[in-house]
Amino acid sequence: MVRVKSQYCTAPWIALYLAAALCDIVVPPQVLYAQNIQRRIPLARLSLVRQIGIEIGPEQYSFGMIGAVKPSASGNTYVLEFMNPSVKVYDSAGTFVRRFGRQGQGPGEFVQPIAMTVDSEVTVMDLGLRRITRFTLEGRLKDTELMPMFGMNISRVFRLGNHRLLGITTPVLSWGNPEHDAGVMVVLIRKSPQPVDTIIHFHSGATIWYTPGHRVPWGVANSDFGAAGAVTVSGTTLIAVDGYDGTVKWFDVGNAEAPTLRYTARIPFRSRPVSKRDLAQVANRFRQFRDSIGKPVKNFELAAPPRWSVGIGAIVTGNGDVWVNNGTDLNAHHVWTVYDADGAVKRTLAMLHRFNLTFVRDNLLYGTWRTEGGASVVRIYRLLEE
Repeated sequence: MVRVKSQYCTAPWIALYLAAALCDIVVPPQVLYAQNIQRRIPLARLSLVRQIGIEIGPEQYSFGMIGAVKPSASGNTYVLEFMNPSVKVYDSAGTFVRRFGRQGQGPGEFVQPIAMTVDSEVTVMDLGLRRITRFTLEGRLKDTELMPMFGMNISRVFRLGNHRLLGITTPVLSWGNPEHDAGVMVVLIRKSPQPVDTIIHFHSGATIWYTPGHRVPWGVANSDFGAAGAVTVSGTTLIAVDGYDGTVKWFDVGNAEAPTLRYTARIPFRSRPVSKRDLAQVANRFRQFRDSIGKPVKNFELAAPPRWSVGIGAIVTGNGDVWVNNGTDLNAHHVWTVYDADGAVKRTLAMLHRFNLTFVRDNLLYGTWRTEGGASVVRIYRLLEE
């Protein structure tokens, strides 16, 4: 059985594979390839604008693990690398322009850069150093802001229009309760008088494995059931997705002490309970994984989410539209529902499973693509009219 070194072992979900050694947990690959949505959704009509990156070639065009892809108003594309910490910049033709930032703990350096925004400047959130670093669009260091220390790991940060911060915690894995939900909290970060105020709490979608008769979790995996919720921010508006309840809610998080609900929209898919068949698939995948690494298992228990989520991610666009990731359909295509700024559904569309959408500007879709050889590259598509 793998040991857990501390009572509460936390790791950034985007970096869970890398953090496994620190937390002494077993992290198999995704163990279930099933569907959140029990029907087929028509594929979006996309036209490939450009691809940035290659499987084998110069370092300027090779990526280890891509943490974020964002465009600038001038048409440049900024790519944040996680494993080889840096920001790479490419022009409108996909040609490498510059690189800034590197591994380290000094000014302008990174340890675990996990999120990036690009507007009039480039802002990088570094979980390892617990700080936010700002650069000019040309890569010159502007300033650094330390994150407050309040006993929890923050895996992602949004800057609200009133300059307050909204943080998302990493899933917390602990022993003592087989029903522990590996929860994720969305918190409002203030300087005073109360530095942290929890706004939302939702299930992370993780599956935690237990040895019968023991309370200590000895493995964790992304089960593909999906996180129970997601959030994104537009100015001082918080958009919160509830994947179990099937709703999207718009909150005003301006200067008021508590968020104010503005309106609610429905997700056009229903969440379904996790079935015995679903759990059997997870168990079989887990056994196959353990067999493949030469460490077969006999008996184990698992703690899975109660339901499949139909709201596992959210993106807000420049015009205020909100894209909600509903999971996968019967063809394993990624399904998205698009809402306008008033909460009305504009369209529902599916995309090839190898394209991971991360940002939308006008009719251009930015994201990552996994090549046949397993390399990560950047792809930009134009969304064509139906």
